Amino acid sequence: MAQLPGAGAAGGCGFAALCLGARIVSGADYFLDLLGFQQRLPDVEVVITGEGCLDRQTLQGKLPAVVAQRAAPTPVIAVAGRTEIDSSSGIFTDIFTVAERTAADTRHDPVLTAELLYHIGVDIGVHLTCRAVKRRAVLATRQ
Repeated sequence: MAQLPGAGAAGGCGFAALCLGARIVSGADYFLDLLGFQQRLPDVEVVITGEGCLDRQTLQGKLPAVVAQRAAPTPVIAVAGRTEIDSSSGIFTDIFTVAERTAADTRHDPVLTAELLYHIGVDIGVHLTCRAVKRRAVLATRQ
């Protein structure tokens, strides 16, 4: 039992929970199910998710990757403080990062972080509007 994934979590609390009859589940899947994620998907055109740092660990089952996998084929935009992966990874349609907008360390500056996230939100809105206009133009030429 001690070798099961998650058994070593939180200093062995996962193992203790297993001994008491608990079962280990993906935290990402648990919370997405709790929120009714799949039931809400038919009503959306795009999903936006985020994380402090998008990296290899993200792709191994952290929430943003699970969101993207479960949302497919709905486009998924990721917002991150910084990233070590790019949209060519195939999991996210686009990635917007705080780090590409400033050389400053924003970890201890919530005002700057909020301002940068606001501008990322504006950019995402422009991006989605442009995409919608292009889609309408293509549909109009087909009629």
